[in-house]
Amino acid sequence: MDKFDKFSNTISNRIKNDLHLGVGNVKIFSININNKDLVVIKVRKLKNPPAYFNAEFYVRNVAADQKLTTPEAVDYLNEHKK
Repeated sequence: MDKFDKFSNTISNRIKNDLHLGVGNVKIFSININNKDLVVIKVRKLKNPPAYFNAEFYVRNVAADQKLTTPEAVDYLNEHKK
């Protein structure tokens, strides 16, 4: 198993276990741009998004990650819906 397969399996398991999304809702693949591998994770929009998470929720804030509380995570997700 190569690095990408291990990474893909790890991400798939986290999505399945922490976000309660089925395998069919997520596609993970890599593309090569300028001789650099880029991993793409596509998540299909759900009709009924998960109501809770088993994992911690972080957002990127300039050069650091910021951990959100559950109410903050819910607000963040609601604000960033498309």
